[in-house]
Amino acid sequence: MAQGGPNHAPGDRGPGRAAPARGGVIAVSEIITLANDKAMVSISPERGAATTRFDYRTPDGYEPVLRSVDGVANLVMAPWQNRISCGGFSTAEGFVPIEANVFGERFPIHGNAWQLPWSIDRRSSEAVTLVLRSDGPGAYRYRAELVHRLWDDGSLTIDLVVINLGRELPFGLGLHPYFPRTPLTTIEARAASVTLQDEFFLPTKTIATRDRPGLDFTKARCLPPEPINNDFGGWDGLADIRWPEHGLGCRLAVPGINRYVVYSPGAAASFFCFEPATHAIDAFNRPSLADHGGLVMLASGAAVRMSCTFCPYSL
Repeated sequence: MAQGGPNHAPGDRGPGRAAPARGGVIAVSEIITLANDKAMVSISPERGAATTRFDYRTPDGYEPVLRSVDGVANLVMAPWQNRISCGGFSTAEGFVPIEANVFGERFPIHGNAWQLPWSIDRRSSEAVTLVLRSDGPGAYRYRAELVHRLWDDGSLTIDLVVINLGRELPFGLGLHPYFPRTPLTTIEARAASVTLQDEFFLPTKTIATRDRPGLDFTKARCLPPEPINNDFGGWDGLADIRWPEHGLGCRLAVPGINRYVVYSPGAAASFFCFEPATHAIDAFNRPSLADHGGLVMLASGAAVRMSCTFCPYSL
């Protein structure tokens, strides 16, 4: 996404390679770490409940599954994902203004959950639950609950639930993980369509993935050398990412979610993003993009949720 926004962080640092301690919850400098003999994951409640690290133990040592960029390896996107144009959106009750929330961005992006401190609700040696109550942005009033759970096999499940506490409004969710980008990195994620964008990173037209081979991840393929920032629809909720140089792969399972965004600044970048999402970019002002997942109108007290499991494995 555009420079200066959360998809183009000013730093580009990867996690360290030290082996994690076995078992237990470690809280150091406002970072919560879950660890076992297979993997380690760290979360920062104060930095928008961001995942800051996820490493997996391979036969050659610990390797990053998620890549820390400016200290963040995954963002939570709520109560919407990506950009909203037009300064807001219209509802049956009138126009809902939403202000830009990132310096240098002309549009509000990714909601506000990633910009607010969360509270620790409960934790154990395997999981931590964080909660957030937000009055805003705009007319939004909501409560969010986020669970990171580390399984015995080294898999990580992230569960996100958002409950509307205000008037009826459209809601959407997403996750924004950063992955290492190497010359041989491949992505396999079957989708029916891909949406092209204009110079403002807003949708222009949607085409079949088969009509744009360079953006067709039906079969495992490397990222294109040029910048990529595209929204894909008609996804089956499964993906497989591989780093042959490091003998590592990671399968993603996101049940009930049929959209994702792929972002990377280009071949020279050390990261790319694969972002599961419940709705299309700027779906608030483009209802025609709802064919493969759309915003959910939530009455007060209703909830929307998503779950993503990252399953790393040795090649």
